Amino acid sequence: MDWEVAKWAKTRGTGSTAFSNLLAVDGVYKALGLSYCNSAELNHIIDTEIPARRPAFIRKEVECIRALYGFPDHVRYLCVSPERHYSNAKKTQRLYHDMHTGKWWWNTQVQLEQDKPGATIVPSAYPVYLTIGNLPKEVQRKPSQQAQILLAYLPTTRLQHLPTKAARRRAVSNLFHACMGSILAPLKSAGIDGIIMTSGDGVRQRCHPILTAYIGDYPEQMLVSCGYYGHSSICMVAKHELGEYPCTAEYHDAIQAIEVAHLIGTDEWAQSCAAANMKPVQHPFWEDLPYTDIFCSITPNLLHQLYLLKEIALYAQQYQGVMKHLIKWITANVGAGEVDARHGMRHFHKGITTLSRVSGTKHKQMCMFLLSLVIDVPRLAPAKSRRLITATRSLLDFLYMSSFPIHSDESLTSVDAALALFHENKHIFIELGAREHFDIPKIHFLYHYVRAFKLFGTSDNYNTETTEHLHIDFAKDAYRASNCKDEYSQMTKWLERREKVNYHARSQKTLHDMQCPLTQHFTKFPTVKTVSISKLEERSLLGYGATQFEYALKRFISQFCNPEFTPAEVDKMASFLSLPFRGVPVWHRMKFRNKDLYGKKTLDVVSAHSARRCQIGRVRAIFSLPKQYLNQLFPANVTPPVHLAYVEWFTKFTQRPEPYSLLYHVKPQFCRDGSLGPVERLRRGP
Repeated sequence: MDWEVAKWAKTRGTGSTAFSNLLAVDGVYKALGLSYCNSAELNHIIDTEIPARRPAFIRKEVECIRALYGFPDHVRYLCVSPERHYSNAKKTQRLYHDMHTGKWWWNTQVQLEQDKPGATIVPSAYPVYLTIGNLPKEVQRKPSQQAQILLAYLPTTRLQHLPTKAARRRAVSNLFHACMGSILAPLKSAGIDGIIMTSGDGVRQRCHPILTAYIGDYPEQMLVSCGYYGHSSICMVAKHELGEYPCTAEYHDAIQAIEVAHLIGTDEWAQSCAAANMKPVQHPFWEDLPYTDIFCSITPNLLHQLYLLKEIALYAQQYQGVMKHLIKWITANVGAGEVDARHGMRHFHKGITTLSRVSGTKHKQMCMFLLSLVIDVPRLAPAKSRRLITATRSLLDFLYMSSFPIHSDESLTSVDAALALFHENKHIFIELGAREHFDIPKIHFLYHYVRAFKLFGTSDNYNTETTEHLHIDFAKDAYRASNCKDEYSQMTKWLERREKVNYHARSQKTLHDMQCPLTQHFTKFPTVKTVSISKLEERSLLGYGATQFEYALKRFISQFCNPEFTPAEVDKMASFLSLPFRGVPVWHRMKFRNKDLYGKKTLDVVSAHSARRCQIGRVRAIFSLPKQYLNQLFPANVTPPVHLAYVEWFTKFTQRPEPYSLLYHVKPQFCRDGSLGPVERLRRGP
C-alpha cells in the first residue's frame, strides 16, 4: 500500500499541495499505514532512496546512451550489427525497415572497421530527445517503452534586447549550436575510441555512439544545417529551381562544410560560407563529430512535410505540409461548398474548409476522400480533368507508399514513379490558377525520400509524431507542475522523480511469455453509455445508419443459441424473439493491435492469410449487449461475444480499375440487409 500510494501520487495523482492536504485529513495517514505524511517527505524518500536510472539536468549524452543500451526491458530488442534483408531467395529485392537494415550502418561500419575492428555502432537520433538506432522502431515510438530520453531543455529566448532582427537571428543560431555542441561534446572521443557498454543481459561490448539522424520540421532542419530559409537542407539546388524534377543539383559536401567552419576567425570565413551556401554560424555543433554528415542525416518528416501546416513569414512565401497544399489547390478548383458537401466523414460534420489547427491524424482522414472529389469535377474539360485526377492520385500514392513500414527495391521504384508522375501533371494546378509555381522546399524534399529510406530505413523510424507526444510528458505536464517561476530546475526535478517512480514500478513486474496476436482493442468504457435502437437505425447525420439493427440482432441471438438451425428456422425464431432492452452501449473507435511484435523465439514458418472469402463492408455500429439481460437471451452454457458489430455490405470489386484514378468501383448493396456478428471476424484493410 505504501508504494502504490506513492506511485499514484507521482504518476496519476493531483498536485503536491492537494496530496499533502489529503494526508492531513484525520485518520487517512494512519489508516493507509504510510511512511510519509506529506509531499515533502515523499519527495525526500524518492530523491534519496530510489536510485536514478538516468543522469539529471543537464544530462550527459553518453550516460543516457548507456541507460538506453542497458535497460533490461530493451535487451531482447537490441541490434548490434547491420543486416541485409531480402524478399526472395535470389536476393534481388532488398528490404528496408529498421535502421540496421539501411545502407548507412553498413557504410559507416566499413569506415569504422578500418580503425577499430569489431566495433558496435550506436546510432543516435534527434539530440534533444535521444534514442538509439539499435532499438526497433516499434519500441522507439512507444512512450511506455521509455526508449527516448530528454537530453536538455534548450533556451527559448528571442534575445529581444538586440537591436535588429538580423542580429537576433545570428545570435539565436550561435546560441543553439553552442548549446548542442556542449551537450554532444562527449561523442567526439566516444565515437572514435568507443566505450564499453553493458546490455540488460550483462553482455559487454565496445560501442561507438555516432550522430546519425536528425528529426525535425523545416525551420529546425535549416537551423541545424546552417542553411538559408527557402533553400534545400540536403542539396545545392537554387531557390528558383526547387520545383524542377528530377533534381540535378549536387548534395551538400559535409567535408567542405567542416573545412569552412574551421576557417572562423580568418578573412576568408564569411566569403567561404557564402560560397558553400551556409550561414556564418560560429562553430556548428557537428563540425568535430566523427562519421557525421549533417546534411545526409536530415530525414523525412511525414507529420510536418506531408500533413501539417507550418507557416513562416519569409520572402512572402508560405511553407506548408504538402497535403495542406493539395487540399488548398483542390478547394480552389472544386469550390469550398462542393468539398464540404462531399466529405462523408463522421469527424467533419460541417466540412473541412473552415477548420484551423488541424492535427496530423485529421489531415490523414481528409486525404481519404480527396481523390473522389476530383474524379467528377464539374465544369472542367475532360483532358484537364484527367490531368487533375492523375496529379492528385500520384501525389496521394506517394504519400501512402512513403508511409509503408517496410520497403523493397521494387516498392521504392514505385515511390519514385509516383513522384515523377505528379511532376509530369503538376502544371494543371498552375493552368487552373490554384498555384503560381512549385518552388516549395517541402515538395522538393520529396525527391530525397527514397535515398533516406535506403540509408536509414523507412519513415516511421524518424517521425516527429513520437516527439510531439513526448512534449506532453516532458514539457507541458512538467511546466504545469512548476510554479511558473524559475521553471527549468523544477521541471527537471519533477521529471527525475517521475522517471524514478516509473522505473521502479517496471522493475517490480515479472517478464511474461511473448505472443504475437493481432487483437481488437477497446476503451474500458463505451463512447456512449446507451444509444437507443431507433437512433442506431436512423439514417440522418445524428443517427448511425444501421437500418436493420433490431432484426439483425434477433437473427444473431437466434443463430448463436442454435448453430444447427437452417436460415429459415433462424428467421422464424427471430420473428418471435422479443428484446428486453431498447438501447445498447456503443463504441465509436476500435484499434487493431499486435501486442508483442517481437517474440522470444524466432519463428521459421509464418502463415499469411489472404483476403479470400472477404467482402468490403462499412461498420455502422460497434456495441455490446447489456450485461443485466444476458441471462434472459442466452442459456447458461452459452457465452456470447463481448463486442459486436453491425456491418453494411458493398458490392464486389469490378474486374478492372478505373483507368485514371486506378481505383476499383464498389457501391452499397441496398437490396441486402446488414449483418451483425462478433468483432473478431472483422479484418482491417491495409
